[in-house]
Amino acid sequence: MVLKLSGRIALLLLLAALPAHAAESGRVTPLVTAVRAAGPGVVNISTTMPGRQTMMISTGDPVVDEIFNNMFPSSRQRGSLGSGVVIDGAGGLIVTNSHVVQAAEHITVQLSDKQEYPARLLGADPGNDIALLQVDSSLPQAPLGDSDGIMIAEQVIAIGNPYGFSHTVTVGVVSALHRRIRIGQDDYLSDLIQTDASINPGNSGGPMLNLAGEVIGINTAVNASAQGIGFAIPINKVKRVASLLNRGDNPPAPVWLGMLVEEGGLDTPPAAGQEASLPISRVISATPAARAGVKEGDILLALDDWPALSVADYILALKSLLPEQEVNLTLYRVQTGIFELKVKAEKFALPQAMLLFTARTGIILENKPATNGGIAIARSADRASSLGLKTGDVVLRIGDISLNRPEDLVEAMSSRQSGGQIKILLKRGRGLHWLVI
Repeated sequence: MVLKLSGRIALLLLLAALPAHAAESGRVTPLVTAVRAAGPGVVNISTTMPGRQTMMISTGDPVVDEIFNNMFPSSRQRGSLGSGVVIDGAGGLIVTNSHVVQAAEHITVQLSDKQEYPARLLGADPGNDIALLQVDSSLPQAPLGDSDGIMIAEQVIAIGNPYGFSHTVTVGVVSALHRRIRIGQDDYLSDLIQTDASINPGNSGGPMLNLAGEVIGINTAVNASAQGIGFAIPINKVKRVASLLNRGDNPPAPVWLGMLVEEGGLDTPPAAGQEASLPISRVISATPAARAGVKEGDILLALDDWPALSVADYILALKSLLPEQEVNLTLYRVQTGIFELKVKAEKFALPQAMLLFTARTGIILENKPATNGGIAIARSADRASSLGLKTGDVVLRIGDISLNRPEDLVEAMSSRQSGGQIKILLKRGRGLHWLVI
């Protein structure tokens, strides 16, 4: 006997007879494929801190609570929870945010298969909120992409550990590039990717993926006062910082280009067609800017994609660079018009700090600490001499930074790579006075 089946029943029977993967194939979207590719390389990070918090027992009766807690005190170590990405599986290297592991006494990483490993901190760069960890085991590595090719509105995926919910996946788009956010009184994170993918506490250090399953950023912050605004550090910057931390530059040194910019004094010629501009007032010889062909009187319009809106923007742009990183300057010159030059950023160490201090003040300092603190003036040029400075005078402070040793000059001058005034505390004999140059 032959049974006649309706078309719908026949279709259901046919689907039931197919292998499970065939019925699933229509649901395996690029999003699913991307998460499957990168997921094993995403880790959860937990830390314990040196301090302890007491865990109090509450029964509802104050007298009983006090007696019980005095008889059986208990405590636990405080910890933080975040995420990380394996960038070198063979070497056991993991990147995360610096604030995730800050001040941690012990660090533990957990893989998606629940295996756990103790990790050690190789180095951290708080200025870029990046830290590098290592475990003594090979790990599954996440595919790393190229953040220079990110497009506005392209779809992205965030994976992390928000509120302890391991390997949570959220989806959004790239909302903007080169964002800057304030993280302290005078501290900023710059050159960030903005996304509307949901990023919550615990996502920090986790990856931002493109649809190819490649890591294009490391999630770093969320605007707690807004919804749908999250940020990530471009992976190309993360690679550069991690490379420096892995070789012992902890944290990476600040950089300079060897030129001073000013606000005002010169207006951008209308032919430049740019609202943002900073006149270059000084190019120090034998520096990256001088070697690249930058000249005094040129007008800086942009660094890479950063418009040169103010001296503060210029200093923040420098903080986003690393030693040996190439940056593209957009300039205007009266005889030439708008043109571009490539400049390789140079490590801003003591020799560069000494050179910049002399260029800014006309003062040449000794390369050793003075007897009772500070750094003595070895020689002063005409400009400094006209202010009454003498050899043997001691510079104790520059702004709010004390000079206990010559190396302190690096910190004092790294944020003064522009024009404007420098406030110096001088000591002559027993007398102290401030000098503004």
